[in-house]
Amino acid sequence: MLDGEPVDSHYLSVLTGHISSCFTMDSGRYQRTVLITMMMFKLGLLCTAAADSCLSSPCNNGATCIDHRGKYVCLCTKGPVWYMGKNCDQLYDPCILAPCTNCTSTRGTDQFTCQCPDGFTGNSCEEGVDECQSSPCTGVKSNCVGRVNGYSCHCPIGLGGEDCQEHMTICSVETCQNGGTCLDIPDLGLQCQCPAGFQGMNCEENVDECQSDPCQNGAICKDRVNGYQCFCVPGFQGYHCDLDINECASQPCQNNGTCLDKVDHYVCDCTPGFKGINCEEEIDECESLPCQNGATCRDHVAMYSCVCVAGFQGQDCEVNIDECASMPCLNGGKCNDGVNR
Repeated sequence: MLDGEPVDSHYLSVLTGHISSCFTMDSGRYQRTVLITMMMFKLGLLCTAAADSCLSSPCNNGATCIDHRGKYVCLCTKGPVWYMGKNCDQLYDPCILAPCTNCTSTRGTDQFTCQCPDGFTGNSCEEGVDECQSSPCTGVKSNCVGRVNGYSCHCPIGLGGEDCQEHMTICSVETCQNGGTCLDIPDLGLQCQCPAGFQGMNCEENVDECQSDPCQNGAICKDRVNGYQCFCVPGFQGYHCDLDINECASQPCQNNGTCLDKVDHYVCDCTPGFKGINCEEEIDECESLPCQNGATCRDHVAMYSCVCVAGFQGQDCEVNIDECASMPCLNGGKCNDGVNR
């Protein structure tokens, strides 16, 4: 179609031939193809309607078809007959969305019925049946207490015993202590529901959470309301004082000393030549005056050395050098060794 009018095939042949002749022999086939395709779109010869997935009318029973990016969605009708399914070809089952598991329905409508278990009623079985509504309890035990799918008969509030002749204590504002909740139990009288941390008939007793000895390693336990607190002895930490503090974590030992963690303290195992709590002090090996005969002592790490005066030798300069050993006296002379002579 061109401007609403049919396109003659001869006209198309002439047009495409004219387009092709516009290119020189040096023009590429790709350029000719692009230009011809553009002209065919202009003429409406390449129709995009084939991409519409709704052209095949996939939706049944009067449903509306919506095309979206090459796919279709069917909007099924809702009345007088309801349908479901991808193509709206199935009768709608309202039990699919019903709030109950035991459901019966009339297909093709929105009507469903929940088959409620005993003790429940309502369209969705959300209401409990009040078995006491019919006043089934008579005689002295006329107090009806409803239950799930049943009821029980009891004495009026404040009375108890087999014949409901005993007077029972009932709840008052001051009955339960420490925030306890008072309940009037049929035939039995009042009962206090105690909050956490309290016990006793009237919730008057604070539960001692320290009774179970939760604190470890000699810690002191302090009882609180519904809780406790541990006060650790030195060297331990944690909620239950169960963690030994590592005193070596700060690396207190110096000069390559080895730290030994103890309870509440540490011990440094020093390398040779060092001493002190943290091995911070170098040992002066010359302090004991190991060098003899006037020698000079020089301190080193874990050792010392002696600088001997003339005439002495040895590690501590303890040996007098025998100058006569070389037999310096001639012609029968007698050599008397002295110090350095």
